[in-house]
Amino acid sequence: MTHGTTDYKDGLCRLTLDIVGPADSATYTCKATTAAGTAETTATIKVKGQRRPPPLSFFLNVER
Repeated sequence: MTHGTTDYKDGLCRLTLDIVGPADSATYTCKATTAAGTAETTATIKVKGQRRPPPLSFFLNVER
C-alpha cells in the first residue's frame, strides 16, 4: 500500500488510507504485539465509485 500510513498514540494504533478507490476494497488487519500479549482486529472495506478523499481510518485500542 503506497497511499497509507500507520501511527500509534495514546494506546491507539491507526491505519489511514489517504485516498481510496475500488482497488482498495479488501479486508485489512491490524495486529499489535507487546510483552503483555497480542491484540488483533480486522475491517472489511468495500469502496464504491472513483478514487477520492476523504481519509479513511480505523483504530485498535492496545492496553499496556
